[in-house]
Amino acid sequence: MNFFKNEKLETTLNIIVVFSAILLPIMLIGNVVGSIIALILPILIIFFLPFRNRINNLKEIGFYKPKKISKLILQAIIIGLLMSFIFKTVLTPLLEAILNSKRDLTSFYELKGNSKLLLVYIIRLILIAGFFEEIVFRGFLISKFLKLFGSSNLGWFASILLAATIFSFFHEYQGLVGIIYTGIAGLVFGYLYKFFNKSLWYLIIIHSSFDISSAVLMYYDYYDEVTSLFF
Repeated sequence: MNFFKNEKLETTLNIIVVFSAILLPIMLIGNVVGSIIALILPILIIFFLPFRNRINNLKEIGFYKPKKISKLILQAIIIGLLMSFIFKTVLTPLLEAILNSKRDLTSFYELKGNSKLLLVYIIRLILIAGFFEEIVFRGFLISKFLKLFGSSNLGWFASILLAATIFSFFHEYQGLVGIIYTGIAGLVFGYLYKFFNKSLWYLIIIHSSFDISSAVLMYYDYYDEVTSLFF
């Protein structure tokens, strides 16, 4: 890939290749095998494909050792749960009222009362929502957009907005409300990535806590009650 002399062109190609590695296995293969390939291949490309400006080490995207691990974990869990509470009690009913439509969560109904499946979901959410999505959509994508737009406040704004938009469309199975809901979540995650000096550890724990709280509510069948708590 080093024959590209234009760094911005190569950065754009890098982004296209990574997201093609996510989409194509799902579209062409489907099933569990396609999903596994779509999770592994992009990570390999991010770290090993020989682009000049590839991610050369874990610190570059935010995997650096925190000063106080216990403080980080506690802060991140609190932020994730608080964010989850606000999104469910305020944002969800607001979006559903404005759009006159429900967020489609039917794929998660199987969780109700199923303790074994809940454990599986928690592991999946940590690995996929926590690690995979944060590495790809915050660590990789925002870092690449910053190379295209610069690291000024405007550059950060454009990078976070674009990353959140792309992130939202990967949740189209949740319907229009779900796309907008996830897009707003992506904006918040992006801002927190900047606020915490690009520390992915914060984002992984925040995102995992955010999603696991939803899974637990689904398990106990309290999700609808929480979303109608104030409205």
